[in-house]
Amino acid sequence: RAPDGMSVWSGTVALAKACVEVSKHQREFQRRGSKRHKGRSGAATAAAAPQPPGVDVHADLFVNGTSYGILRDALQTGAASPLRLKCREFQAEELSASGIVALLESLDPSFLRRVDLRFNNLGLAGLSVILP
Repeated sequence: RAPDGMSVWSGTVALAKACVEVSKHQREFQRRGSKRHKGRSGAATAAAAPQPPGVDVHADLFVNGTSYGILRDALQTGAASPLRLKCREFQAEELSASGIVALLESLDPSFLRRVDLRFNNLGLAGLSVILP
């Protein structure tokens, strides 16, 4: 649910940006933590960066042409990200059939309850790409 004063559209963008940023910070932390360090014996040892537990973020996602790229990036961070988007309800407006398919394929189907495509001019050809 978006905070007061924030639309569902801007809420999706804010959540997606947060997921992408947290993923970037985790990769940076792992890169720095996995650099070789001298051990007590003087031998170089690899320090493994601790893997923080992840959090599943269950949300309703609303996407249009403006927010498509950041949402796609957030969904593609996948299971390795500390914040994993789990979509309950997905609403797309004015997206191409291929864009809708790319996002749907990135969603975990076990959490998805509803897909709303009513404001898309897909026609039979577009629906035949999406429905399978």
